[in-house]
Amino acid sequence: MVFTETVLRYRKKTLARYIRKRKLAACVHALKNSSTPIITLALKYHFKSQQSFTS
Repeated sequence: MVFTETVLRYRKKTLARYIRKRKLAACVHALKNSSTPIITLALKYHFKSQQSFTS
């Protein structure tokens, strides 16, 4: 509970949005620095659908 409140206070967003944004940043980094296919990265970072990965 304390971690969630801390993230909300300092990041001004929900914990779920914060985690999603971090996962997307990791994917962007991997896309820029490797030749790994997008679908592989989406699965690696546990995106459940193409829509959740691209929206």
